[in-house]
Amino acid sequence: MNLLVATYVQQPASGGVVVTSANPTSGVPVTVSPADMAGRIFGPTPTSFLYQRPTTVQVTVPAVFGGAPFRQWLMNGAAAGSSPTIYVDAGSFPSLAAEYTRLVNGALLSFGNGCRGSNGRPLTQTATGNPVLYGSIVYGLLDALPTTPTILMVGTSNQRLSQLPLPFEGTPLGAPGCWLYCDHVVMLVGRSDANGSQTAYAAVPGDPSLIGSRLFTQFFAVDAASNAAGLTSSNAVETQIGGYQ
Repeated sequence: MNLLVATYVQQPASGGVVVTSANPTSGVPVTVSPADMAGRIFGPTPTSFLYQRPTTVQVTVPAVFGGAPFRQWLMNGAAAGSSPTIYVDAGSFPSLAAEYTRLVNGALLSFGNGCRGSNGRPLTQTATGNPVLYGSIVYGLLDALPTTPTILMVGTSNQRLSQLPLPFEGTPLGAPGCWLYCDHVVMLVGRSDANGSQTAYAAVPGDPSLIGSRLFTQFFAVDAASNAAGLTSSNAVETQIGGYQ
């Protein structure tokens, strides 16, 4: 009688890591270490890697992708860290999502019209720059009288100044054809140069709570010969603050 013995080889159990992304939902390069069972160390989201158990896997994505900074990892739907590199146990089949910040665009929008001064030209406000967190903006004044006093009004509303509906036309104040377009939280006194121009510089703080907020600016210039009020007004500019959030 022959005795046969069957011998089995136990194969290692496998695990895996699934990596997706948000903002954007695809295309983010993912690097892993060590290589998975297929020899892969790289793949764009969404992607997955298969490992033998037990294996601790280092998963890395770029700190900045498409101009957007990395925000956080989500592991199985829960926040798991703000570093672009994370270590996970492949045996637990973790599902990772690399979340990037979202860009809210800023804008500089001119509206309304300036009224003509005694020089025959309308007072004009310009605005250039990058109205995002840590950005800067240059507000400019053109076509005022040379070396005349000016006021730059900075407000938060183009609907009301206290109980006064806006925009308000200046005939009752002796300035026909001149309009008030915004309220004023801050009034900055200045003076035009010899060409009737002026510039005002503004730095945008890095406060995320400012994203989506709006400011309104308008220049006024002294011009005694222009009307009974002795003032001319410019168009207004709406500044919309953007940034990554």
